[in-house]
Amino acid sequence: MDIVKRLSQEAENWLANMAQELGPLKKPLPIWIGGGVATEFHTGTLVRDSMAVGFGENRVLVRHRLSSFLVAAEPDNREIYVRLGLGRWNEMLAPGWMERAEASGRNGPFEIHVMAPLDIATSIIGGDFWAVDRDEIRTLAIHGLLEAEELRITARAALDLFIGDIGFLETRIEKAVEVVGEGLAIRAERLLGKPERNLSPEM
Repeated sequence: MDIVKRLSQEAENWLANMAQELGPLKKPLPIWIGGGVATEFHTGTLVRDSMAVGFGENRVLVRHRLSSFLVAAEPDNREIYVRLGLGRWNEMLAPGWMERAEASGRNGPFEIHVMAPLDIATSIIGGDFWAVDRDEIRTLAIHGLLEAEELRITARAALDLFIGDIGFLETRIEKAVEVVGEGLAIRAERLLGKPERNLSPEM
């Protein structure tokens, strides 16, 4: 299915504002989308209202106000936070993440690529890694989009790009692998028609 048709209305609204900001372009601009919008795209489940946007090798100049842009969507007045800079600075992404992204749609001047579930989970490990972030990893696993060992290998490949004390990231990787296991267990219970177990609330 066309990616654009599956993106949330909030994301499309933001892209329209970005297109207006950039003006006419000589050729389509490839962008990569991660965050909660990407998870919602793959699973149909809303976990958090966020969208991370990257432009690959392109250096795109926009006014600062667009770096944290809130979009209200009628009728429920839902808001979404957009962060620019995906794939830059200290983002935790394994080699090949851009190639693994799904690309099948256009939106105005943009050629849209949605990050693969494996790379969404890896980027979460290097982010804030709050409970809602771990819920996003669990949701991807529940939908059969993650495997524990594959995530461990990919996340460790991403560590090769870091210099310094990575001990806390190694700890997060193992926690993420544990969360994937929880998600897969829930998926198995659902497939067997068993009552789902309650997970202990996370701090």
